[in-house]
Amino acid sequence: MKLLTLFFISSLSFSAVWNATNTWNQSWESKYKEWMRSSLDSRIFTKGKYKGIKTDCADAVYSTRAIFSFENSLPFVITNTLGGSYKTLSNKTRSFDHISDPTKRFMAFINNLGNIVSTISLAHYDTFPVKIDAIAPGDTYVTVNPNNSRHAYMVKEILETGFFHMMYSNVPRGVRELTERFGYPVPLFKKAPFGFKRFKWPKYMANSNLEIPSSLGFGNDQYIMRDRYPNEPRFFEALTERLREKSETIKEEIDRVLKNAKIQLKFRAKVVKEAIEYKKEIGGRCMNYSEYDSYSTPSRDGRIINEISTLKTSWRKAKEDGITFTIDDKYRLAMDYLIGDDRTEEAGKELASLLKIKFRRGIFKRPRKTNIKDFYFGVLSGKVSSNPNDSLLRRWGFEDNSPRQNCSEFKVRNLEIASDFPSNTIKLEEIIKISTPLNITYLLKKTVTPKGTPENILFKLDNYGFPIELSLTNRMKFSATTADFEKMLNGVKTSTVIRNQLDINGEYFYQEIENGTEKLRIPYKK
Repeated sequence: MKLLTLFFISSLSFSAVWNATNTWNQSWESKYKEWMRSSLDSRIFTKGKYKGIKTDCADAVYSTRAIFSFENSLPFVITNTLGGSYKTLSNKTRSFDHISDPTKRFMAFINNLGNIVSTISLAHYDTFPVKIDAIAPGDTYVTVNPNNSRHAYMVKEILETGFFHMMYSNVPRGVRELTERFGYPVPLFKKAPFGFKRFKWPKYMANSNLEIPSSLGFGNDQYIMRDRYPNEPRFFEALTERLREKSETIKEEIDRVLKNAKIQLKFRAKVVKEAIEYKKEIGGRCMNYSEYDSYSTPSRDGRIINEISTLKTSWRKAKEDGITFTIDDKYRLAMDYLIGDDRTEEAGKELASLLKIKFRRGIFKRPRKTNIKDFYFGVLSGKVSSNPNDSLLRRWGFEDNSPRQNCSEFKVRNLEIASDFPSNTIKLEEIIKISTPLNITYLLKKTVTPKGTPENILFKLDNYGFPIELSLTNRMKFSATTADFEKMLNGVKTSTVIRNQLDINGEYFYQEIENGTEKLRIPYKK
């Protein structure tokens, strides 16, 4: 959970984080696009001037925009979603004037900012939707995953084929290289305000999106296309048709998928290594929910599998269309093995040779290597494990005769509750307390402004377990025994439908919030 640390202005403070002598305009926006395309390096937070900046996916998006603003004396302004006297947070804050070095002062500002921003603030407040033909480097794509966690990508470049070169960070928040992806972002966004977005200029922060000039790229046609093509592959097929200069050949698609798989496997190796090291630090005990969430790899493994599965569909179509003659025998044999048309030993070796994975000396007791074939079919069969409590051998699908540790497996990233309070609600403070068997307690305070526009209030509850205690002081009560939310405030309406499920050794816990109901009931079985 992000620490809610407000920037404050002290009476003894005199220096802004940096002074903005330039103003955002079309020229500077074009320079930002070019900087993103040609200069942004995946190691920006691990090497050089900005080494040490911690990121997750949303932090990375905000941080890159802030870095460009800092280096070019441009203003950086975002919405203050925490309430209080100031509606925005910006480079003018004087909370860091005790740091004399400009770069160190900037980095302190960014690392503190990372405790506040999220994909919610990014999608809802600080960006506007981009019309399809205007999507460009520097834009971001914000989406909701099937388990209701969220993710954000940065568009680094639009390729000739209409696909994207993207960069992103991940959870847990930390100092890391950015991950690259070539293709389209996943999953498909469900509705506004998610999708392809662009940062608002400071002068438009108080404006609704409809007041932003179309000349700046504002447009809602992506949502019209989303309604027309609710199927993810069909949507992005239609999108790339609008953006591409040339069609992607089947050979180019194979190479792109292998490039993505290589990048994903490289970062998977780092996460698995960190998990093994952390397991030793905690004395070999089973990981709790938060630790499990940080060091497991189901999403990363799933992305690799899904991309290869998409490639299988493309290869079948290429065979139907009679265009497989355009690539050499090596690739034809490999792809035929992948789709099951040729399971000879020779075809299997060709698939394995497309991407080999060698482990550095010392990682295993004896030299080992694997390949894309064994990894793909290993994940599908369950031989390759995403469970951070498993041994290093099992994580990569190698045989391990040692007994498996009996630990819980967690399947859902977080529990979210969203509700709208009516505009005539009196001012109140909500306090959320989560108590787990590990005695992890978080407190979250948020002010609802009276007589204002109804605000969407999102509570992201990380590190939760059994039992759960949740209370909104004097307004709402939660009982873990009956699993009922009882609304104590007349007229409160929920704005959305959210369903989550947690699978712990066959036991189920999920919440269900239906639109407009007076009681939110959470089926619970223990």
